[in-house]
Amino acid sequence: MRLRLVLPTLLAAAALAVPLGAAPASAAPPAAGAGAVTPVPALDLARYQGTWLQVAAIPSPFQAQCARDTRATYTVLPDGLVRVQNQCVRADGSVSAIEGRATVGGPAPSQLLVSFVQFGGTWQFQPPFGADYWVLGLSRSYDWAVVGDPARRSGFVLSRTPTLPARDIVAIVAVLLRNGYDPCSFVLTPTTGGLTTPVGCPGR
Repeated sequence: MRLRLVLPTLLAAAALAVPLGAAPASAAPPAAGAGAVTPVPALDLARYQGTWLQVAAIPSPFQAQCARDTRATYTVLPDGLVRVQNQCVRADGSVSAIEGRATVGGPAPSQLLVSFVQFGGTWQFQPPFGADYWVLGLSRSYDWAVVGDPARRSGFVLSRTPTLPARDIVAIVAVLLRNGYDPCSFVLTPTTGGLTTPVGCPGR
């Protein structure tokens, strides 16, 4: 099921919470003439924390077990790290959950590194244990976010709620295109109360 993000008539896009940190085996190639992937210049982690629902994402093996209701909850800790709690519901109704940590990994506060690997009580953020988690787009009200990585191997569309108004969909698509992503490579994430009608991509 392809998520048709490009139409303003798409008033709702199902939920989102990102198991951060792993990259899918393949993703859409950069758009012709696409420039560098650029994170937003400012990110207030205090406002970014909380629960996000996964509206759509580039398919990845580590999420194959998830049937619906994928979400992530971020909490800023006293040591400056961010607790990452990911969960989703499997087809049999059971819940899959994992916990990790995120830290700022670049000159911009929106260039985060996420890891789910810990040795001797210390979180490992360097490759191959850490993965880029760059916030590429963010609404002023912190109601939605677009997350990716500099190689465009992963991509997530996140929302605080299961649905999004048409104007937000238009803004999200603009972020994806500006960063060289193909919006049609993002697949709808089934979420309770979210979009359920199959929507195709134009020309696909």
